[in-house]
Amino acid sequence: MSAPLPERVLVVLGTRPEAIKLAPVVRALKGDASFDTLVVLTGQHREMVTQILEPFEIEPDESLDIMERDQSLNGIMERALPRSLSPVSRGSQPADDQRGRRSSLRTDPLVC
Repeated sequence: MSAPLPERVLVVLGTRPEAIKLAPVVRALKGDASFDTLVVLTGQHREMVTQILEPFEIEPDESLDIMERDQSLNGIMERALPRSLSPVSRGSQPADDQRGRRSSLRTDPLVC
C-alpha cells in the first residue's frame, strides 16, 4: 500500500498584516510532510511582504502580479480569482483529485 499523498494547502498573501499573521503558520505547514504548501503573493505589498517572509525563510511559489495603477477593488478581484487557480492546478496531485477540488477552490478565496 502506498503512502497517502500530502494534502495541498494554498496560502495567498497580499498585504503586510497578512504576512505577519500567516508567516508562522506557513513555516509550520512547510515543515510538516503531510502538507504540500504553496505560497502565492498577490503583489499588493510585494516589498513589505517579502521583508516579513525572509526571516522565516519562506520563498513564494508564485506571484499573481495583480497590481495596476489606480485600480478598483473590482479590478483586483477580476485579476486575482482566475490567476489564483493556476498554481493550484499544477503539481503532483492526480488528475481526478485536482478535478474534484477545482469548484471549491474557486470559492475558497472568497470565503477567506
